[in-house]
Amino acid sequence: MECLDKKLLLKNSFIAGGILAAYFLLIYLSGLNYFSFAFITFIIEASVVLSFMFITVSKIRKQTEEKKIKLKSAIFISIIVMLIALFCFQIMKLLILFVVDPEYNKICVKEVFVQTMQVIKEYPQYANNIGDPENIKNYLKLEQNLIPFAIFFIKSLIVGSLVGLVAKRKEKPEDSLTLQ
Repeated sequence: MECLDKKLLLKNSFIAGGILAAYFLLIYLSGLNYFSFAFITFIIEASVVLSFMFITVSKIRKQTEEKKIKLKSAIFISIIVMLIALFCFQIMKLLILFVVDPEYNKICVKEVFVQTMQVIKEYPQYANNIGDPENIKNYLKLEQNLIPFAIFFIKSLIVGSLVGLVAKRKEKPEDSLTLQ
């Protein structure tokens, strides 16, 4: 693997993580139920992480003498950016839900539980599709909220590899020009 700018890699990873952590903090400070924003959270996570993955690979590629990057390096960079960013997000979430304001988590879980029970009551034919509403209460346990770390690790390996493949090939003609 060629010499990587580790400072740039870590800086961009933590900036992406900071953006995601700030997003969760904003949801909390707004008093919104974080479960209700699951889809929006996914879109924001994907946008921030993918942007910083491509930006970091591109910046490190431009720092090389021949303005190219090896596939292993592009994949490694992508995996690290995604992993650190998602871990920062989850750490902020855990700090808020279990240290700063555990009551917020209880309120959010209770709200989703009540909504689920109401849907089951109004539409009993869909009860089997919804599953057991008691499962939502598992989010009150710290162990349940640690599972995303494993998921983020696996997701980072898969998505990071794919982004690395694409980013490696995304060499622009102007990046490859050399002055003589």
